[in-house]
Amino acid sequence: MILDKVQGISDSITERDELNREFQEHILGSVKKLSKTVANMQRSPATITRRLGSSAIRRQRPSRGMLSRVILDERLSAKSLQEKALGVQKEKAHLTKLQDVVRTHVKSLLRFKGRDYATMVRQNPPLTDSEIAAYEKDGAVEYFTHNRYRVDFSRTPNGFAFNVEARDYFIQHLRTALEGGSYKKAAFPPRYINDDHIGNAYDTYMETCRSRYRLILHPLTKDMEQRKKADSRQSSRRGTLYVSREQVIIENGWDRHLELFARIQAEDMSGDETERDGNGKRTLPLAFLIKDSAWMSDSYRTFMRTLDDWRYSKWADLNVGNAPRTRKPQNKIVDVKAPAGLWRNCYSQAWLAKLKPHQIRALKIDDKLYDFALPLLGTGDKAGDGGEQHDTVGNKENEEGGGVEDDSVGKGTGDYVNTSAKLKGKGRGVER
Repeated sequence: MILDKVQGISDSITERDELNREFQEHILGSVKKLSKTVANMQRSPATITRRLGSSAIRRQRPSRGMLSRVILDERLSAKSLQEKALGVQKEKAHLTKLQDVVRTHVKSLLRFKGRDYATMVRQNPPLTDSEIAAYEKDGAVEYFTHNRYRVDFSRTPNGFAFNVEARDYFIQHLRTALEGGSYKKAAFPPRYINDDHIGNAYDTYMETCRSRYRLILHPLTKDMEQRKKADSRQSSRRGTLYVSREQVIIENGWDRHLELFARIQAEDMSGDETERDGNGKRTLPLAFLIKDSAWMSDSYRTFMRTLDDWRYSKWADLNVGNAPRTRKPQNKIVDVKAPAGLWRNCYSQAWLAKLKPHQIRALKIDDKLYDFALPLLGTGDKAGDGGEQHDTVGNKENEEGGGVEDDSVGKGTGDYVNTSAKLKGKGRGVER
C-alpha cells in the first residue's frame, strides 16, 4: 500500500512537470505570436471582422478575457510589431492590477480575508422570503451601504434584482474609492476606471466566489474531486493544442487558415486520456491516447494532425527544448458538442446523417467547402504560394466520416510515415 502511494505521488509530480513544461512553452511563444497577430490585424481587417462575427455564434455572453479588454494607446499605431506587443503586455498588466483591486474590494465589502471563503458563506446566507419582500417593498430606497453589502450566491447574478443592484453598488463604490485616491499602489490608467472594466473584473471574481460557495455547501467526494482535476488537466491540454496549432499557421504565414481557427475554440480540440499499463499505472514517458470527436470529418482531423507534424518537424530540426507531448490514436470515438458555423466538409457526413432537423439548423453549417490544402511537409514552401501542395483528403462533399482514421497522420499523403522516419530517435512522439 505504501509503495502504491509513493508511485501515485511520483505519477502526480511527473504529470505536473509535464503540464508546467507545456505552460512555459506557451509563455515563451506568446510575444512572438502576439506580434504576428497584430500584423494579421493590420493586413486583413476584413478577416478580423469575420473572426469577431464568427465568435458570436458560439458565445452566449461577451468575452471577459483580458485581451478583449485591452485599450491600446493610439500612438502605438505607428510603432513596430515588437513595440505593439510590449504595449499589449503592459496594458494587460494594468488590467491584472485592476483585477487585484476588485478582488480586494469584494473581500472588504463581503467581510472576509484571503481564501477564507467559509466566512464569506457564513456572512452571506441566502435571502429569506421576508427579506426579499422587504427589499422589493422599498424599491426607491438605496438598500446597500458599506456596512450592509451582501450577495445571494444561491440565486443567479443577472436574473435576481438584488444581485444586479449589488453589482451596480459595488461598481459605483469602487469608482468613488479609486477617484478619491484609494488603492494608490495599483496605479493603473484612468481609462480603466469605468463601469465596463470594473464590472467585467467583478463578474470574473464572482464566478470564483460562486464556485467556492457551491464547493463549501456541497463538498466533492474523493472520486468527484479526482474527476474534476482530470477534466481540468484535459482542458489545459486542449488549450495547449489549440495554441500550438494556431501558432504553426501564424509562423508559416498561412493566413487564410486563421478563419478556421476563428470559428473554433480550445474546447473543440480532440480530447485525450493518460495511457496506462496493464496494472493501471501511467506509462513512462507520459503518453496520451486520443479520444476522437464524432463530429469531425476525416479531412478536418487529418488537417489538424498535419499541423502537429509541422510543429514536431520544427522542434526536431532545431532540437532545442522538450519534444511536444506524445498523443497516440486509439479506436475510441466520443460524442461531444460540435462547434457551429463550420464549413460542411468539416463535419462527418455519417454523424450529420444521425442528427434531427432542428439540430442541423442549430449548427448553422456553411454550405461552402473548406480548402484544407497545406504545403507538403519538408518542401520549405512555408507561405503556400509555390511548391507542391497536398490536399489533406479533404474537399469531398460526400465524404464518408465518423470513423477513426488510419494511425498515420497524413492519411492518403504518407506525411506521418515520412515525418516519423525523418525524426526517428529525436523525440518522444508527435502531438496530434
